[in-house]
Amino acid sequence: SLMGAGRIGKMHAGIINSHPDCKIKYIYDINTEFVNQLTNKYGANIASSPEQALISEEIDAILIAS
Repeated sequence: SLMGAGRIGKMHAGIINSHPDCKIKYIYDINTEFVNQLTNKYGANIASSPEQALISEEIDAILIAS
C-alpha cells in the first residue's frame, strides 16, 4: 500500500512499480485527483480509508509518503 499520492508519493510509486517483484495494491490519499492518477497509471486500487490500506491481508508492505 502507498499512503500519500502527492509529489513524493508519485515518485515512490514509480520506484516501487519499477521493481519486478513489487505491485502496488492500494493507494490512499484525501486528494482524489492524485489517487485517481496513480491508480490508473499503476493498476492499483483506491483505498476507501487509511485502515483498508493498512490492515488488508493482501499486502506485505506499506510506504507512508507524507
